[in-house]
Amino acid sequence: MTRIADTSDASTAPTLIPGSNGTASSEIYAGIQCLRFVAALMVVVRHATYYTSERLSSDMAVWSNGGAGVDIFFIISGFVMMITAGKFERRAGGWADFALRRLVRVVPLYWLATTVKLATMLLVPAVVLHATLDWGYVAKSYLFVPAYADDGTIAPLMAVGWTLLFEMFFYLVFTLALALRVNILAFCGGVLLLCAAGSLFKPDPFPAYMMYLDPLVLEFLIGMAFARWATGARLGLVTCIGLCAVGFTIIFAFPDASFDNAGLLRAIGPALVVLGVISIERHVRSFPRPLVFLGAASYSLYMMHPLIAPLGPALLQRARLVWPIPSVLLSIALALFTALIVFALFEQPVTNRLVRLLRLQERRESLR
Repeated sequence: MTRIADTSDASTAPTLIPGSNGTASSEIYAGIQCLRFVAALMVVVRHATYYTSERLSSDMAVWSNGGAGVDIFFIISGFVMMITAGKFERRAGGWADFALRRLVRVVPLYWLATTVKLATMLLVPAVVLHATLDWGYVAKSYLFVPAYADDGTIAPLMAVGWTLLFEMFFYLVFTLALALRVNILAFCGGVLLLCAAGSLFKPDPFPAYMMYLDPLVLEFLIGMAFARWATGARLGLVTCIGLCAVGFTIIFAFPDASFDNAGLLRAIGPALVVLGVISIERHVRSFPRPLVFLGAASYSLYMMHPLIAPLGPALLQRARLVWPIPSVLLSIALALFTALIVFALFEQPVTNRLVRLLRLQERRESLR
């Protein structure tokens, strides 16, 4: 099985967060790391087409199916949490360690992106098209509390952070399972199934806190199931490639206009892709290092691209060049460039520093 050294204790990293930061020696699935980048890039392409359509040329069709990247993230999240659960189950207080590591991985970069968005609203409000300043809403955004945005969606100030609201909910359920020392798959599966069933009884409109009553939460359960059973399956290389090919075909062929409202059906393609990548690991000696590195920077790419990608169509509009495709490509390039800088100068060093502090605290407690 092809794996890479995980220098950041990626076993505790959330789906969008890198697994090669340079501090510890555990292992992660290299294929999954690459898939993280592919998933983040899909979301970036979706938004790049949206920014171009909104700010430069309405002739540019928005690629809604790029949202499947989020489904891939959620499935990977369930998978990663499940295969790394053992290290937290085996020791007293493992649940607290798990929770702290989740916060260390998620919060710093999310707060940075949110603060940059807030500063932009205060200093250059004309460039922010879909938000108004409400300090109560801002506070909820920093604290991962669901709230309605101006456009009627449930999302924080940094709109792509809506996925982190689901991630944090999943981490909470997972932490409870660890704290109660119960069967993790059974406990989390039961809670997530109840949440999905609750979507049938949600009022319309519904309070923001009911956002978790959504079939989308079952994608975490799919990933957990893959970790429990699929890792032991020995699928042939042709079968693995076929799963990935069929999965991506479903994603690309899904009717664009109906993708966002397809419910759990939208998870079929992403689930096949993740299963194929998990299973192909034993057949592949190594994955391209640049792709693995970009996978490490995928959280920075996901969080920072909404802050810089709109600059692509804005620059072309200023130059009076109505070039939709170059606009999309420019947005993607700007997002990648910014993500690599933020990863190298902020996310990686800050995360490493906080992880080292956590480990130092753990050692001190073990000596008492």
